[in-house]
Amino acid sequence: MEKLGRLDDHTREALSTLQADGELHLQLTYSTTPLTPENSTKPPRGTVGFLSTILYGPRGRLYDVGYFTAQCGHYLEDPLGCDRNVPYLNPQCLSSIYEEPPMTFDLINLGQHQVDDFMPKPCDLLAGFETTDELGESHTPNALCTQLKSFVNIISGRSQPTPPPVWRGGILADEMGLGKTLSMIALVASDQDENDKSAYIPEHKAHPNELHSTLIVVPLSLLSVWENQLKTHTHARRVTWFNHHGKQRLQLSRATSAPDIVFTTYQTVESESRNKTLKAGSVFSYFWRRIILDEAHIIRNHKTSTARAISSLSAWSRWAISGTPVQNELTDFLGLFSALRFKPYHEPAAFDEDISDLWRNKPVDKATSTFKKLLSCVMIRRTKAIISLPPREDKIVRLSFNAMERERYRRVESPVAEMLDDTADTTSTGSFWLSSIQQINKLRIICNLGIHDSACTPNLPVTVGGSILMLLATRLSIGSEMCTQCLKPIDSSPSGRELEISAPSTVYYAGCYRFFCASCAILLRYQTPGPCGCTDRAAPCLLRPLPLLTTPTVSPGRSVSPTRTEIGKEFYLSSKVQAVISEIRSYPNQKNVIFSSWTSSLDMVQRGLVFEGIRFVRIDGKVATPERTRVIKQFQSDFNTRAILVTISCGACGLDLTAASRIHLLEPQWNPSLEDQALARAHRLGQEHPVTTLRYVIRDSIEEVSYLHSPNTKRVLSRMI
Repeated sequence: MEKLGRLDDHTREALSTLQADGELHLQLTYSTTPLTPENSTKPPRGTVGFLSTILYGPRGRLYDVGYFTAQCGHYLEDPLGCDRNVPYLNPQCLSSIYEEPPMTFDLINLGQHQVDDFMPKPCDLLAGFETTDELGESHTPNALCTQLKSFVNIISGRSQPTPPPVWRGGILADEMGLGKTLSMIALVASDQDENDKSAYIPEHKAHPNELHSTLIVVPLSLLSVWENQLKTHTHARRVTWFNHHGKQRLQLSRATSAPDIVFTTYQTVESESRNKTLKAGSVFSYFWRRIILDEAHIIRNHKTSTARAISSLSAWSRWAISGTPVQNELTDFLGLFSALRFKPYHEPAAFDEDISDLWRNKPVDKATSTFKKLLSCVMIRRTKAIISLPPREDKIVRLSFNAMERERYRRVESPVAEMLDDTADTTSTGSFWLSSIQQINKLRIICNLGIHDSACTPNLPVTVGGSILMLLATRLSIGSEMCTQCLKPIDSSPSGRELEISAPSTVYYAGCYRFFCASCAILLRYQTPGPCGCTDRAAPCLLRPLPLLTTPTVSPGRSVSPTRTEIGKEFYLSSKVQAVISEIRSYPNQKNVIFSSWTSSLDMVQRGLVFEGIRFVRIDGKVATPERTRVIKQFQSDFNTRAILVTISCGACGLDLTAASRIHLLEPQWNPSLEDQALARAHRLGQEHPVTTLRYVIRDSIEEVSYLHSPNTKRVLSRMI
């Protein structure tokens, strides 16, 4: 026998011990190269070959062999080249102990799979030394035929050789109550710290009427809010402002200096845009330092004349303020991008191709990530978690009907339930859904008014076009509708004279189903401003009155104190209103805000407050802007005024109700954004006390149905009509 080599003494002794064991068998294989090169170390000097030893034995000796080889300094590896097909177990490997053992003939494939899939990654010796600073760019050498494209759209991935146009501004979408108004006031005040007032437009071509003024466009009802904020947060006469509204127009001369801020309304901008001959003093005759759009979500529809007018204003910088930039759907951002001239996504085609198409053809996670990347370039959004506010406790007050109310509710509910059960399928028409929502609203009103709901039933004519009136009235009942012209909220249940069966219409509609308030309809002489576009004829569309839900209300000039006759016979408070009055009475030292969609519900709460001798004030669609300011001031400063009644459409945005610490929401809202805005009126910067919100829900009623508490389903129902 030829002698191939000699084992070291330690290894020879270990193998001899194993071979002497009668239950173990050894398979020895000699090779001039390592059988497992990926696991081998550099062989000692003088090595002439490699010996592989495979051990076979009974399973009961597994741990004895493992312990012995470990004590000898040898570690068992997966064997290759076994001459018998038996189960493979390695006592030094946990997976071999707790898993079903493979057969030895399968180990060749397993070993190859491990080499392919688990190749160790080489160590990068230069990790951490990467260049992070941007290198300066230089012109492409003339001898180089490849022109580098330096500018890439991070959303579409398209590259271009020229830089995109310079854009300044953004969307301030902080959560409601974080002081967005104050943030914009601070931005305007920072202009006074600039020494060179022309330095802020380095590449701008001179405009003949260039102003170092900020144009702030607001809903009419918020003019007084901005003025109060300026008086509170700025030193007297340090920041000047002018109201460009009504009969007042900005007229500048060489002897007068421009104010720091010019306030105007959306209605004024739209009206002046229709004036073909721009007179001196029009907001379109100036190039503004900055434009700020308050409650910018009201121009989310880029097709309206107001949105187009806002987009055509000239300014160096543009800001949009909205705590709820999305009201219904993603395309709401298109209206904001158009107003801000956020290129290229101010154009509907580019927005649809690069953004809307993401949600149609890409996974939701991918679409969300891409859109978040875009918003990070244009929007600032912070929540109340960044500041320290008093705690807010949200409660749901579950109530039960009394016997008479339950009987009334079931009588109305029964046919509605049968209709839904019989026809609620995938083939149901739009008229069915409109009728369903209208019937659901009847049930919602009963939850608030109990047996006193009969005066609040719709009085829509059943004629040709009656379904259209049903559609429009149902849209109003859902809430958040605004006058197309002045953008003021429209109450869903306008007030009439005391207990009259029908009230004069306060809402008008065009053939394209846009809403106009009565004041604007009169100013426009009952036709749309300019061609409507709902017909082939390029002509204005007539405005038609819309009959609304008539509700019993309290006339402003009449005392609301109930007489003895009313108390004995007609004076009635529903179970829900009784609960509200009881809550207010239980906390005599705290101020309260009561929100409802319907003036009829506020009327009933008002009767209860009068009966209890609780002093209150009220804001609804009948209260003019100057009067609102007085009402809010009284509520904030008068200790004895313990409650304020507010319709959701009038008080969901722009009001500072931090004097109150208890907020009552009489009914769930169709539009979740309105509900959130209303409850945030008190829990915001300036609040010094813990806040409690109370949502009132009637048990075993439509209010307990999940869709009235599900924001996602609310939005679906809102978009359905």
